[in-house]
Amino acid sequence: MNLKVPIVIFDELSESVIRSTGNLDLASGEIFDVRYDVDRPGPLGLPAADEQYEFTSGVLSNDGKDVEFRIDVDVMSARYYVNPTELLELKVRLGDTVKRGQVLATMASPDLAQAVADAQKARVQGVVILEALIDDQGSVANARVLRSVPLLDAAALDAVSRWRFTPTEIEGRRISLLMTVTVNFTLSPQ
Repeated sequence: MNLKVPIVIFDELSESVIRSTGNLDLASGEIFDVRYDVDRPGPLGLPAADEQYEFTSGVLSNDGKDVEFRIDVDVMSARYYVNPTELLELKVRLGDTVKRGQVLATMASPDLAQAVADAQKARVQGVVILEALIDDQGSVANARVLRSVPLLDAAALDAVSRWRFTPTEIEGRRISLLMTVTVNFTLSPQ
């Protein structure tokens, strides 16, 4: 699964800015493969270890739109990361710039048809909410129930697992994506 996107990193010092690039894992907030534009970015090879260090920010660009965000630095482990709160906010702001996948196909199955028939016979209806991981090819890689209607959960999981999406892209690169899916089962009038 590809959840890593390229970013530009700016380490702000009191009298200069050190630029680097890296890859942000949108699932964990970890930043990997940091490459500096200068040979010696600071003590211990880390600008944040410099006594003139002030803060670090990042920029993720997509389709000509830049999204800026705060980056935390752990000097002891020489690690860049985006904390969970900032990562969530980044994902919300990034949402406006992402070429989202659209459902291409939904495929019914005999199991789904039988589950729907059983639910109708039992006069059960309701909304099942799922969290689905869509891989970088547009297939549902995994799904789990967030809100349950016990008689309908398996049918919802089966149906959604057969859906196909156009791949989601950031900067022209396909990525995996977590999405919330609502499956509404309603009884047909008798």
